[in-house]
Amino acid sequence: MLFAAITAGIIFVADIFIPQDVAFGVPYVVVILITLQTLNRRAIIIVAINVTLLILVGLALSPEV
Repeated sequence: MLFAAITAGIIFVADIFIPQDVAFGVPYVVVILITLQTLNRRAIIIVAINVTLLILVGLALSPEV
């Protein structure tokens, strides 16, 4: 789970600096795939919700075109 959190953080920081017209939400799928290894349904759902929130916050903070 720590590796998934670090990966999400790195993707989020990169997402902030990418302009809004670039679809940069796709790399977050890697975080969910890493979490799938835990086989804990609750953890997977929590990570998916958190990743969705990171995508929305990244969209709000990324530079406009």
